[in-house]
This record gives sequence, structure tokens and C-alpha cells, in this order.
Amino acid sequence: MPADSVYITIVREPLELFISTFVYMYDLVPSFRVLPQHGKDSVELWLDQAGNFVKEKKHGGFSFFAKSGTFYDFGFDNWNENENYISEAISQIDSIFDLVLISDHMLESLVLLSDLMNWPLKDVACMQVNSQTHKNSLNSTDKIRVREKARRWNKADAALFDYFNATLWKKIEMYGSSRMAQDVVKLKQINENLIDMCVGNKNGVDVSKLKDPNVRRVAYKPSGVSVLGFDLKPNAKNCTYCEQLIIPENAFAAKIFNLQYPK
Repeated sequence: MPADSVYITIVREPLELFISTFVYMYDLVPSFRVLPQHGKDSVELWLDQAGNFVKEKKHGGFSFFAKSGTFYDFGFDNWNENENYISEAISQIDSIFDLVLISDHMLESLVLLSDLMNWPLKDVACMQVNSQTHKNSLNSTDKIRVREKARRWNKADAALFDYFNATLWKKIEMYGSSRMAQDVVKLKQINENLIDMCVGNKNGVDVSKLKDPNVRRVAYKPSGVSVLGFDLKPNAKNCTYCEQLIIPENAFAAKIFNLQYPK
């Protein structure tokens, strides 16, 4: 890439990430399948015995999702729990990326992205696709207990999140807390306006029930998971901007790839 390229990436809070990974990647990770996909306590029970479940399978298939999957995505050994190794890896990541977004603070992250790239806020407007229609939510007491277990097992991911979450809030402080609060409100309104303009079913429907066969065909459909998708309003079907707003990331990435490499 050219020397003046800007690099961004994103991380997520370890417990929320692991719950999502367990459900979405259930069929792809052999060790997950020892417990029910949607069991009320499956994630906590799995974390209680994680070392036993993955002992023989840590190098098979998609098993990198079972432990510090984000750390693995960055190209590091997700099974190495040496604190110096993790710290040096985070320093290397920090030296590469100009901005690390936090999905748990998405609007604030996008405001910082617009500022970094000198883009208007409307250029980072978005809507959420692929979310589950029903989520097993933990109460606050359970969440504290299970979060600690998720952090212990996903030690590298926890360190990544803590470092870059702190970095994000330092950037927000430099940006100006009042200014950030105002811009978050503005971005929310832009998002809502876009949804009003483009989408008929504003709250989304299960992707299997989408009216548009083209969107339904490319929708992300993980086994055993009901995820939300969106149909365009009739007068928005010829709007490229609206179309790009609702298609899943794999289909969108394919469009970009075909533009870059048409042959």
C-alpha cells in the first residue's frame, strides 16, 4: 500500500464477542458443539470446561474462533498467554493502525473515523444488519461473573480490548466530550433519516422472509440462527446508496472485489 495509507480496524468487548461467536460459528467449531447452541447457560458451562473441550481440537477447522479470535485475526498466536508476548503484539498493532474502532461504542468510533478521514458525518452513516432476532441476555449479576470467565479464557482478546478501549476514550477526550456528544446526536439523526428513506421494514425481518429474492439470496444465514435483514422501499430500489446500506458484508465485499479486479 502507498506510504500515506490510513489503516483502521475494530475490536469488541470479550464477553459480547464470545457469546456472538459461540452462536454464529457454532457449526464451524467442533468444540462448541459439545453443548446446546442456544442453551441458557451454554456459554458459561463451555467456559468452565474450555480447556478440556479444545485440548485435542485447537488446530482443527475453524477452532481459532474458540479462543481469542480477534488476536488470531491480527496474525498472532492466540494460544500464547505470555504477558510480554501479548503486550508486544498490542504495541505492534498500535503502531500499524491509525484508528481502532470499538464496536460497543460504534457511533463514537464512526465520528472519530469521519474526523480522521476528513469526511462529512453522512459518509459514515450506517445501519445494523445480521443481528440476531432473539438474544439470550444475561442479567447484570450473571454478566459480571461470566464476563470474568470470558476474559480469563480469552486473555489476549481482553488485553486488546482494554488497551484500545482506553485509547478510544483518550481520542474522544482530545476530540472534545461536548463536541462528541453533539456529533453522536447528529449521526443518529442521519442514520434515522437514511432508514426512513431506504427501508420499508424499519425493525427488520428474518432474512428468510425478505421480499427481495436478490437480497434474500446473498443474506448471511448461519445455521441455527435467525438474523435480521431489510427490504428496500419500492422507490429506493434503484438507489445504489440504499442498496449498499442493506446488503451483508460478504456480498458488499464481492462487489468491491469485482470493481477492483474485473477480470
